[in-house]
Amino acid sequence: MTPARYPSALFGLATMLMAGLLASALPMRSAAQELSTYDGPCDASAAVALDAEHFVVGNDERNTLYTYRRGRVQAVARLDLSTFLGTHVDEESDIEAAAAVGTRIYWITSHGRDSHGRARPSRHRFFATELLPGHPPSLTPVGEPYLELLRDMQASTALKPYKLAHAARLAAEADGGFNIEGLAATIDGRLLIGLRNPLPRGRALVVPLQNPGELIEGKRARFGTPIELDLGRRGIRSIELVGSSYLIVAGPPADSGSFAP
Repeated sequence: MTPARYPSALFGLATMLMAGLLASALPMRSAAQELSTYDGPCDASAAVALDAEHFVVGNDERNTLYTYRRGRVQAVARLDLSTFLGTHVDEESDIEAAAAVGTRIYWITSHGRDSHGRARPSRHRFFATELLPGHPPSLTPVGEPYLELLRDMQASTALKPYKLAHAARLAAEADGGFNIEGLAATIDGRLLIGLRNPLPRGRALVVPLQNPGELIEGKRARFGTPIELDLGRRGIRSIELVGSSYLIVAGPPADSGSFAP
């Protein structure tokens, strides 16, 4: 199986592996030797460990979150977010990434157009869930989904050089298009938004989000100084905080090209 041909399967595997790694705190090598199969979403795109045994998975084709117990094939819980997100059950929000800050998990969608360059307002969502203890642990939506993140990025003085307004008018995977696929927490509770596209000067773009908690209260986003990373003309397909370091899966802005950790 080559990453260029099967990106969804690759990232479904990588997503669940990362969740299992973070939940169990096993070394990377040990985790890789204990791969398990889980039934449910075929396009897993985001995952967060809930405790030592459970993790939650988001799917970019559905508006449902799936909670799994490590080693158990079937999901132990599901949370349909269609009503909360304000979308139809069959209208995808294109969930792409998640990051935990304490007991709160922030989720972000692609904010991009479809493959034909058509606007997809349902893909403009930034939202949060709160972790509730239990066996299994459960999640509940908190606050309100924020729909104006892309507008805020386009208006940001710090991001003006990247001409994101133009990028957002293109198909997500077009040359210079706009597509979010990464989200990671910082040690001090902020977030890093990783872009798959565009690649300014061939570099991946990371945008610090300073006030994630305020967004779900309806306040405008504030951004820090953007970060450009030389990933060999690859964008960010996943970014995770592991200890005090970041693990990045880099890949092409379109469907063809090479991947690298």
